[in-house]
Amino acid sequence: MLSQQVDFDIEVIIAEDYSTDSTLQIAQDYQTRHPALIRVEQSGREEKLIINGRMTGRHNFFNALAKCRGKYIALLDGDDYWIDKFKLQKQVDFLELHPDYSFVFHNAVLISNNQNDLAHAPKFHANDHLATEDIDDLFVYGNQAPTSSVVFRNNIPQVWPEIFYKAGFADWPLHIFNLNYGKAFYMHEAMSIYHIGSGIWAKRAMSEQLRPMVEFYDYMGEILPDRLKNELPNALAEKWESLIHALVEEKRYFAALGSLFRHLRISPVFHTKKIWCRLWLFLLKKIRGKNEGAH
Repeated sequence: MLSQQVDFDIEVIIAEDYSTDSTLQIAQDYQTRHPALIRVEQSGREEKLIINGRMTGRHNFFNALAKCRGKYIALLDGDDYWIDKFKLQKQVDFLELHPDYSFVFHNAVLISNNQNDLAHAPKFHANDHLATEDIDDLFVYGNQAPTSSVVFRNNIPQVWPEIFYKAGFADWPLHIFNLNYGKAFYMHEAMSIYHIGSGIWAKRAMSEQLRPMVEFYDYMGEILPDRLKNELPNALAEKWESLIHALVEEKRYFAALGSLFRHLRISPVFHTKKIWCRLWLFLLKKIRGKNEGAH
């Protein structure tokens, strides 16, 4: 971050919520060395928000955003880093020239704990067929932007919409929220590292990763711009299909069946025929296997 070359002033806000390692001491050391550039903002453990039964750093995130004084805000997760020293300059230049855009993001290199070969590492957008513009509707179907790739206009509200206290994640809702202030633009260059497999989220089963996304659609309409709301039914159906497929792959057949029935009640029926066939086939095999084992 400190290697960024820009022709404008920047401030670095380090949001620390009393982690149990030495993060706070390291952050304070950097603040001492760069007092005009870096500010460490702390949130107490008692301020952590519990969402869907899980302790989160959501308050810490809100607190950091509220402290930002610049015209634009760039995000950088603690286990990610930027690999292009002109990244911020490129993104700010674009937003300065295009006032009808609210945020700009780019591709990212994916690395894990046991893989450091950046030249051969996969990308967040693997085939990189994503268009650079007219892509706002894609955010209804899923999060298209690696968190540490985003630069957006500082339109932080004094009071956050209620959805941010319900959703199991903050980045995707934030991008949708920003679409109310303009369009999204994508840069194909991979200018950051996206660390995969190291967090609590990545260690969950696929169905447990997908379920909060499905539940997010219950509230998405609260912040979704009107121009994108006609995409909601198909996006919801696709996410339900992904969840059901994941449950089948995990051999959680009865959970898959329950999800299928709920999906049929609230989603377009034409999406479900192939899932019905696949799910019943797996269920029959499971029942047959149990019967054979009983003999």
